[in-house]
Amino acid sequence: MKIFLGAPFVNWIDPKTDQLEEKHKKFIKKLIAFFESKGHEITNAHQREAWGKKFLGNKKATKLDLDEVKNCDLFIAIPGTPASGGVHIEIGWGAAQKKKILLLLNLKKNYSPLIHGLIENEKNIKAIKYAAEKGLFRKLEKMFK
Repeated sequence: MKIFLGAPFVNWIDPKTDQLEEKHKKFIKKLIAFFESKGHEITNAHQREAWGKKFLGNKKATKLDLDEVKNCDLFIAIPGTPASGGVHIEIGWGAAQKKKILLLLNLKKNYSPLIHGLIENEKNIKAIKYAAEKGLFRKLEKMFK
């Protein structure tokens, strides 16, 4: 299965290094490793753009992300809090295309009512709600046996 993983980028950049904050980088790498261990092909803008070292221009990054959403079998999204405008746009693209979408929602955070509305109204959009990273990976393990 081809998976595209979307997560906040700009909001997760460390202003001192201009790169992805280490805790977020570790989390994304762990997600990528999990899906690769299950035999899935997974792409992600953070990895593609060297964790912030090689930001692509707006036009190129937008086209690549739109293509990734169009061509994936599953779009996994971390909406972000505060909300990531980029991820929300990607969720909109995916929802409009009736893509299978899995939202990873931390129970300690608040999300837009529209995110919750998508989960409630669209059969192709599911969510894993978790309180801690360990719980998230337990739920992913059950879902991707």
